[in-house]
Amino acid sequence: MFDFKIKYLFNCLLILVSGILLGFIMLLVVYSIPTKNMKVNAEKSVGTFLTEGTHPELSNIWTSQLDNWTDCVMLETAFYDGDENIIDKTLNCYRYTYSKSSTATEEYIKYFTKDEKPLVTQYARYWHGYLVFLKPLLNFFTYSQIRIINQVIQITLTIVIIYFMWIRKLKHIILPYILSICFLFPPALFKSMQFSTSFYIFSFAVLFIIINNQWIKKNKFEKYYFLIVGMITSYIDFLTYPISTLGIPIVLYFVLNREGNYKKNIISIVELSLFWGLGYVFMWAGKWILGSILTDNNVIYDAFINLGVRTSHNVSNNDFSNFYLIARNIKAFIMNPSTILSLLFFIIYIFKNKKYINKKSIINYLCIFGIVALMPFAWYIVTANHAFVHTSFTNKSLIVTSFAILCMISDIKFYNKN
Repeated sequence: MFDFKIKYLFNCLLILVSGILLGFIMLLVVYSIPTKNMKVNAEKSVGTFLTEGTHPELSNIWTSQLDNWTDCVMLETAFYDGDENIIDKTLNCYRYTYSKSSTATEEYIKYFTKDEKPLVTQYARYWHGYLVFLKPLLNFFTYSQIRIINQVIQITLTIVIIYFMWIRKLKHIILPYILSICFLFPPALFKSMQFSTSFYIFSFAVLFIIINNQWIKKNKFEKYYFLIVGMITSYIDFLTYPISTLGIPIVLYFVLNREGNYKKNIISIVELSLFWGLGYVFMWAGKWILGSILTDNNVIYDAFINLGVRTSHNVSNNDFSNFYLIARNIKAFIMNPSTILSLLFFIIYIFKNKKYINKKSIINYLCIFGIVALMPFAWYIVTANHAFVHTSFTNKSLIVTSFAILCMISDIKFYNKN
């Protein structure tokens, strides 16, 4: 049924092994940078966390909440300067901690303001690929300055994507894209490194598809492309809303390459999603294997213990249902001004394009965009505990649902014209 030829398996294996080795080498390189300047800039950033605290809210909108806790973990990991060898540091990702501190923000502040010897902890089950960018940045800039750089890059990147949508005859997708980005509450993305990783991955993935779609089709690179995107997601992201790096690009892919046969569409979605999943899972497993082989830490055991916790439907010995889990994330996501704007867009475009809506278009569009729109819900069910505990940012996965539905309504006219 699926096009799993030997060449695909061999090429995928080659890409996976190369990606794991390249990821490890890049981290080794940035871990070789002296941390003296990083620590100086990190100390200058203490005031930001003293003022804001752990989870400041930019407004009463749930998605406006910042995650200074995880940003402190990222910064602490970046400037750690223990005596371990470089391979040990690279794979175990150490940082300083204190036994009486309840949050990473408190640990960060205490490290620079209290004369108390810290303990050392590790976070080896993640790649922490963001360090490839964060370590060089922290070497020259403070946290506040990094936030400004983050804002400039995100705005510029979004403008560039919109520009290429305009010139590549995707004008009808621009408004759905903007509305969906607004659901993420951009000011929160500007200020939280934690929330920015998935945004950057799906943004560059979208840009690549728009610019290189013909090349991808000509060279039959689709499967490898989604495999690589899955690998990059596993490498850089801190398990925020990673399903967006599959859902957003796959919607654009089908807008550009839609088939008239709904069965072919379903098979393509399953295939491309499977390749993304293979990249995501095996890239992550590569870190566990390297860590377990090259250090004294049994990273595989630690990863599977945490995997069991994060996929359970239990928090603090209390079980919860899938319905409650999904409703909790939806509630957090729709408490946003973009909800009203998106509903208006939906209603206006339904009436505007109603003459193009027929049985054929409905079947084809539901088979593409309807299936993609359901991806975040499947993700919630698989990562139940994590999606329940961290609803403040896991709700952002629903950008996939938003974008898929809005694109379905805006693109249906173009499907029937062609």
